[in-house]
Amino acid sequence: MKKLSIQWLMAIVIFPNILFGQKVIEYNFADLFRSDQLVAKNRVITVEKDNNGEFIRLGKAMVGSAILLPADDFKRGKIEMLVRGKDIFQGSFAGLAFHAQSDSIFDLVYCRPFNFQTPDSLRRIHMIQYAYFPKLDWQVLRVKYDGIYEKGIENPPKADEWFKLTLDVDEKQVKAYINDSSTPTLVVEKLNQISNGKVGIFGLNADFKFIKIESIHQLVN
Repeated sequence: MKKLSIQWLMAIVIFPNILFGQKVIEYNFADLFRSDQLVAKNRVITVEKDNNGEFIRLGKAMVGSAILLPADDFKRGKIEMLVRGKDIFQGSFAGLAFHAQSDSIFDLVYCRPFNFQTPDSLRRIHMIQYAYFPKLDWQVLRVKYDGIYEKGIENPPKADEWFKLTLDVDEKQVKAYINDSSTPTLVVEKLNQISNGKVGIFGLNADFKFIKIESIHQLVN
């Protein structure tokens, strides 16, 4: 018993505790837009309102571009967003960019709402997508790694209703959740070595209401 205690004491001395802190930031997109804090290029953005309050709507988009948020660089943690698409075939996309180096270089998880309720079995496995822009977009990934970086969603929302997209991100892996499911819809290994960067939104014919960013950072090593 004494020998075991000494071993544990040595382990504590040799391997000091690593402490982590958490920083939480929440944004209302309508407020961000009105205060000119959204970095957007070649975009049609409007502030709209429904029974649940204000939101922004993304219309015409430059292909492959993200709208970056004013938050500090994000490394690991959780990002949660309330978003809504439209039932426009191949014409409505809504997603989250992260580890962004610019508005054209970023990791991305996005949804295709027009596939949420389709009876087409092939389209149903293309509801949610991970990609790395601009090198590895959905076209490249579907040809080289079909079924790895895009999946269907169990119990998907309707194409035109609000839903919550949550990402659990670290330096190597990404997990995506829809609404309050405890089971991830998509689990993928990142396609690059970039582990830090901006958070942004990505979309076409989509509405964005709020976002919460929970960053985990190391305090002591």
